[in-house]
Amino acid sequence: MNFGIFGLFSKNFIGFMGCFYLMIGHALVASLLFFFIGILYDRYKTRIVLYYGGLFTIMPLWSLFFFLVILANFGLPGTINFVGEFLILLSFFKINFIIIFFLFLGLLLTLCYSLFLYNRLAHGYLKEEFIRYYSDLSRREFYLSFMIIFMIYL
Repeated sequence: MNFGIFGLFSKNFIGFMGCFYLMIGHALVASLLFFFIGILYDRYKTRIVLYYGGLFTIMPLWSLFFFLVILANFGLPGTINFVGEFLILLSFFKINFIIIFFLFLGLLLTLCYSLFLYNRLAHGYLKEEFIRYYSDLSRREFYLSFMIIFMIYL
């Protein structure tokens, strides 16, 4: 959301439109990320990331959808977050190049953390001492996730 604040401070129309797109994208992506973590908590009753690992083998749909949302979180081209970030960066090319460096630094940190989180949850060895039963997305969770991911990538 620091991109959105910078878009508001740019004081031009392109920055405002970028902030608008970024706020819509953030609402969709953040709600879906919380939804997916809520699914994990509902199934396995823990929020400790160290207890998870290898979920791609037992929850392939969840892992695929979670990966698509992680990609949208840091603004993969083709997502609504990319449109917002691109417009905000475009508005700051006219103002100051040093601010663009700090914006890219925040984007890089988001990229590293998001990919680390996905790698920690979905890949590696399955920790059977913490995960007793296996259950992928239900039909209702699948349809809800699919609709929101469709809106993100539309």
